[in-house]
Amino acid sequence: VKEWQGGRSGSLMEAGSMVLSPSDMPEAEKVLEWWKMGGNEQTITFISQTTGVPGGGRAAGKNADAMEMKKLSEQVLGEPEMYSVYCRLASVQLRKKDEVQPLCYIACLEPKEGNKLPCNRRVDENGFCATCQKAGKVAPRLNLRCRFDDASAHFWVTTFHPAAEKVLSLTAPEVQQLEQESREVCESRLKEAYYGEVMQVHLRAKPDNYNGETRTNISCVAAQPVPVREHSRIMLKEIDELLAKSWA
Repeated sequence: VKEWQGGRSGSLMEAGSMVLSPSDMPEAEKVLEWWKMGGNEQTITFISQTTGVPGGGRAAGKNADAMEMKKLSEQVLGEPEMYSVYCRLASVQLRKKDEVQPLCYIACLEPKEGNKLPCNRRVDENGFCATCQKAGKVAPRLNLRCRFDDASAHFWVTTFHPAAEKVLSLTAPEVQQLEQESREVCESRLKEAYYGEVMQVHLRAKPDNYNGETRTNISCVAAQPVPVREHSRIMLKEIDELLAKSWA
């Protein structure tokens, strides 16, 4: 059983089976007793709500460089996998086929049923959310296509709102205001963030379908600047590992 940002899913191995209401399994009886004694009323804490994503904390994931992450992500077949990469923002896609790309959209902030997280769906020009079927609280949200680089490779990923604010060091309202004042000034301000601080970006890779073909969809769900001391320790550890391999 896995969960991600309020959603839960389960799967069985090929040789597995599902048994409803088993009567000869002590473990199942304990779970049923806990459920009847008040477990069904307890608040669920979603362990994936971590730093840079709604809920605070730190997102988990396998540490990898850009090259290793790209190779590992190609092998993702079932549930989403998380990776953590130390890199720098190299650029933001500002145009696509000579058309200016919007950097912000107006999102619905009404809470979802069940987990109370913001809806975050795009609203129409009147502020109406088709998902929530009403016009409620709204706010600008960033949704960028970003290129990140490290010493091994580079990669382009969709970068969602919380992570986008971190890598740009700008909030969505600030970007929206810059866009409204002057697109040229806005783009110039964004470029100031290129090859700036070393960032730890948390990436989610999951299988997706494009025109009947299965491909891996990688997106950035969280990011934070890496303190100089922490980054120095990481680099020293990598140097030690490389030296150990050369001596082996």
